[in-house]
Amino acid sequence: MYSFTELRGPRRRVYASKNLLPADRFDHRPAGGDAGADEAGTRAPASAAPGVEGKTRAAGRPPAVAESGRPASRRDAGRFAFEAGCGLLRRRAFRIFIFVSYLNRGVPMSFGRLRCFAFFFTLAALAACKNGGGGDGPPPVDASSSSAASSGSVAAGADPDYRPPPAGGPGCRADNAAIALARAMGVGWNLGNSLEALNADGTPEETAWGNPPVTRAFLQAVWDAGFRSLRLPVAWSRFSDPSTYTIDPAWLDRVQEVVDWALDIGFVVIVNEHWDGGWLQPTYAARPQASERLRRIWEQVAARFRDYPERLLFAGTNEVMVEGDWGPPTEEYCEVQNGYNQLFVDTVRASGGGNAQRYLVVQGFNTNIDYTLDCNTLPQDTVSGRLMMEVHYYDPYPFTLQPDSDVTQWGGRAYDPARTAGWGDEDWVERQFGKIREAYADRGVPVILGEYGTVARLGDAEHALFRLDWYDYVTRSALSHCLVPMVWDNGAAGADDGMGLFDRTTGEPVHPELIAAVVGAATD
Repeated sequence: MYSFTELRGPRRRVYASKNLLPADRFDHRPAGGDAGADEAGTRAPASAAPGVEGKTRAAGRPPAVAESGRPASRRDAGRFAFEAGCGLLRRRAFRIFIFVSYLNRGVPMSFGRLRCFAFFFTLAALAACKNGGGGDGPPPVDASSSSAASSGSVAAGADPDYRPPPAGGPGCRADNAAIALARAMGVGWNLGNSLEALNADGTPEETAWGNPPVTRAFLQAVWDAGFRSLRLPVAWSRFSDPSTYTIDPAWLDRVQEVVDWALDIGFVVIVNEHWDGGWLQPTYAARPQASERLRRIWEQVAARFRDYPERLLFAGTNEVMVEGDWGPPTEEYCEVQNGYNQLFVDTVRASGGGNAQRYLVVQGFNTNIDYTLDCNTLPQDTVSGRLMMEVHYYDPYPFTLQPDSDVTQWGGRAYDPARTAGWGDEDWVERQFGKIREAYADRGVPVILGEYGTVARLGDAEHALFRLDWYDYVTRSALSHCLVPMVWDNGAAGADDGMGLFDRTTGEPVHPELIAAVVGAATD
């Protein structure tokens, strides 16, 4: 697990591939209930700055923190000790009183004064904790304070000894080759905002969203950090002949180079067709042209990687939805999106070679767990046991993806209901992952949790603390439900509202405590 010295400040990740949109567009709970989540990560609106496809963009690094990760001043250290004592007192006050009463058994009644003293002393101490920072929540964060801005000190009202509860999943109940591969994938990482980045004219360009070119050395650093599977979001619409959707051979070469590096290092690799400008709309009107474009793209990608080993997986689409429609999918949307999944499978299988047996990943509608269960069916396949289902998870939206929200607390450590989303805590995670596990993993179909994460809020020590709890629990819960968790990283490390875990230039971890929590979940 982790200690206080590991809670070192906000961890970011740029949402330049997951859109920061109004909360009501992500809150899919039924009226009057706490349901449906926002697993929908989607691209940014047309007005977004170049490079923002849906998970915010940013740059720069956070202020330096002490190598020890301890509070930066004696005042901070004293405050932490006080908070820890108050937390212990709040949890043990009743037991302290009972213990003193127990010691007083059978003594003259005059010693009953000791019992009264213990009672009133406990009340006074609790009142002192409340007035001193133990009950009403943390004081406002001083952005000019290096310790508040970067050390991620435990918020005054939070229990510093808290540990998230054990994840509740039963593990992998099915036992076949696909489930075995899923287990081997361990915890995965996304190379976001690189190979799917688009220029202003919509042409894929690796550095268009501010990340440097991918290097083998950087991928090696990700492997060395403990990740064992790699998701490569790719926009393939870099055409040498747009009329026939012919992919520029130089772009195929570049993607192949990155795939070769990753496989050689040892990763299980997923290559997909990412957002790519949003042309894959699930409507009857868009279906003829979109189907032809999807077919041509996968014919060429499948041919290029035809004889690659089975550690290379293909994922046909990403977060398919109708532009601007965040509600439950209609019958039309489901029919067309299921058709895209079938077309992808048929096209890859027809290319022969290693693709005849390759593991293929299809997505649920908008990667939303509830929509997937209501809308999607697995495609027909020429070979059994070689399909996987993919969903994403960003619940609850006000905490994970809405940086200007007042929601800064999550989970069992939360102490102020006004600063929580009111839904989406550990029980919600268990229910959502349990439903998708029962529908697919328990039946031998692996589930890829292709994206999950929470933006950083620099200078907000409270959010940083609960953000760590979120990453820790969601990862452990996913593994306990036989899901393959692949954390989203779009390279904006050190940026407010970012989701980057590594410095893309040096390969150095920017949020070592988040990486430790995510990777460590696989060995718990």
